[in-house]
Amino acid sequence: NKVIGLIPAAGRGSRMMALTEDMPKCMLPLHNKPIIGWHLDKLIEEDIKDVCIIVGYKKEKLINYVDKFYGDKLTITYVEQTELKGLGH
Repeated sequence: NKVIGLIPAAGRGSRMMALTEDMPKCMLPLHNKPIIGWHLDKLIEEDIKDVCIIVGYKKEKLINYVDKFYGDKLTITYVEQTELKGLGH
């Protein structure tokens, strides 16, 4: 069976707006690396090579980072959530 990593990363982070005004919350740094980088590194460690990332708010910054640092390590599909109605939407 083929395993695909799914990362919901469309959110605005409205409760953290001072930090997320210019970037999506998954791009906030944690130990000098964006949070999404930690998730992608774990997928690579678990030998999961296909990843679908749900994007939305400030998606260009997220896509640029992921493509630059992980584009040669993973097969990445981006799906845009145009209406930011929460995780269950």
